[in-house]
Amino acid sequence: MSRRFFAKVMKNDKIFTLIHAKITPGQAKNKITNIEYITDTSEDTDLPERQLHFQLMISEEPTNNKANKELIKYLADDIFDIDQADIKVLRGKESRNKIIRVDGLTQLQAFEKVEQFCYIYNSDIKDY
Repeated sequence: MSRRFFAKVMKNDKIFTLIHAKITPGQAKNKITNIEYITDTSEDTDLPERQLHFQLMISEEPTNNKANKELIKYLADDIFDIDQADIKVLRGKESRNKIIRVDGLTQLQAFEKVEQFCYIYNSDIKDY
């Protein structure tokens, strides 16, 4: 992620986290299939030190923005328990690879909510 992109996202000083997600649409059900919490050891101090990466299966097909809407609904209602308006797809609206902004949660809070969700519902997650 470029510094310019991250600075543009940061300008309103709200608490948020960015999630890198790889989506597989058109699946039987919504499911997290992989989670990684990556620590960036580079010298670039403008970027977050830790990044949350997901792989998800989404039940909707990627037509007419249905998969993105289902992704936002799944993240907001089932995983983070926040308003859908607090989740935005910043990059990759027409791609399987997305950068998602979750307002109101730090990266640690987001990771803890995902961890709790996966412990309860997704015990067969890979690389978790």
